Amino acid sequence: MTKKEIGLTNSAGDLATGPRYREITARIREMLANGTLCAGDKIPSERSLAERFRVSRNSVREAIRTLAEQGILETRRGDGTYVRESDGERLAAAFVAGLEAQRHRIGDIFQFRRMIEPPIAALAARNVNKEQLDRLKVLVCDQHQCVLADRDDTDFDVAFHRELARASGNRVVEEALNALHELLAETRSGFLRPLERRESALRGHMRILMALENGDGEAASQAMREHLQRAEAAALSRKSSSTDKG
Repeated sequence: MTKKEIGLTNSAGDLATGPRYREITARIREMLANGTLCAGDKIPSERSLAERFRVSRNSVREAIRTLAEQGILETRRGDGTYVRESDGERLAAAFVAGLEAQRHRIGDIFQFRRMIEPPIAALAARNVNKEQLDRLKVLVCDQHQCVLADRDDTDFDVAFHRELARASGNRVVEEALNALHELLAETRSGFLRPLERRESALRGHMRILMALENGDGEAASQAMREHLQRAEAAALSRKSSSTDKG
């Protein structure tokens, strides 16, 4: 097989929001599943991947090391890193095992989000001021434009949840979500956000915004809970379909 170097496109926001080596590992597995990468292909350099994914070279190196330990990649001194010419059954098994581990982690993070974000929404409904409400409306409008154009809306999704935390009036809540940003961002990776999930997320934000306008804490909490449940179902469904492809 001809050895070719694979180029990767970097959709805005895919990795800029925080996921590190686990997300890079998952992205490479995704490319193996959809045929972007095949046995014998050379992957881009650590520096190139770090620039495109907007992460440190150490994160890229850790992802490559993980995949090498699983027998998926091999690094050739002085030449680069290649997808191993291994038997298809072994490669598929490693791919499925890795996706399953990532699936459990995504589920755990969503469970954590459901524990903390509905009460934040309820608090915001009681404390939000007009200026904050206007900012949330602008963010939803901007997100709507992205969804209509089928563009990545991750930055607006993140900004909405951050502004909601700010609207709670509790500075510790805002600081805690900022500190947990990298962890929570693992559920917002671009390849976990197909168009149907982005459309559903937009509707969820609209329902939360309506509850905030009405000052209804219970409705805001329920809207957030349902929003996260739908997001989790869409994300895990995306991972299941990727596993089926393998």
